[in-house]
Amino acid sequence: MKDWLTGKTENIQETLRRPGAIIADSDVLYHYTSATALQTILGNGKLRLSQREFMNDIREASYSRDLMRQSFVRTYSSQSDAEVAFEEFEERMIPSWQKKYVFSLSYAPDSVHLWSYYSYEDGYALGFRLSDLKRLFQECKMPFEAGTVVYDVILQEQLLDQIIEVIREQEINPDKFTDSQFEESSKFDVMLALIHSLIKQPQHDCEKEYRFVVHSSESPKEFHTKRGLFVPYIEIAGDEHRIPICSITMGPRVTDQMAEHGLKQLLQFHNYENVKLKHSQIGVR
Repeated sequence: MKDWLTGKTENIQETLRRPGAIIADSDVLYHYTSATALQTILGNGKLRLSQREFMNDIREASYSRDLMRQSFVRTYSSQSDAEVAFEEFEERMIPSWQKKYVFSLSYAPDSVHLWSYYSYEDGYALGFRLSDLKRLFQECKMPFEAGTVVYDVILQEQLLDQIIEVIREQEINPDKFTDSQFEESSKFDVMLALIHSLIKQPQHDCEKEYRFVVHSSESPKEFHTKRGLFVPYIEIAGDEHRIPICSITMGPRVTDQMAEHGLKQLLQFHNYENVKLKHSQIGVR
């Protein structure tokens, strides 16, 4: 007979395996970007990961925080206990969150929303097989997690409630846990931090986002500017200064054959072989 903690873990994993959320290792994910950024990526053979707090949606962090606070309130017996527990949890985890860096992709291969937002319709979408990306991140020797972003509010609440219930039990009923269970339950803090990075407002569902979340023990050494902000980031380097791109899709406004001709030469210049080139099927004026 499975124990209480094992049951909780399985329930959380089952919730994450929601319809449409399973990405096979052989599947291709897409990183939408500008022509200038593509040139930089091919030139230095690196992927840039922005610090978790500086994602494009400025409301994302506050949205996740508010959901977590509400879950603490639902799980604890009183409002005051919930507030204290939430503040203690935040104090414990904020230093960890500030060391998380995110690389975002999409499992939507030709999205008009992503073309317009991330590449102004004249950019490119880099295709990566999930298995190749996992290998790349494993070679960087930093802890990482990966998963599809959760947009459904009901699923978000289910995930948070299940995790926070274990954290609550650990605090108020420590005798309920064996030594091995207590060690296992400590991982739920980490799990909650991961879910915090995979929650987004339902209005962004069209992005179909998949994220790699890296935990770096070092302080950021690089910054770039975005809309007046100084954004800390880290970089993941590919083997022999090449990252495992399997395809490049040209945006809806990149229709000239000269664009494809120039891209082929750029790939050859940086020693990229067997990269499939495609054109967006979206028509824009």
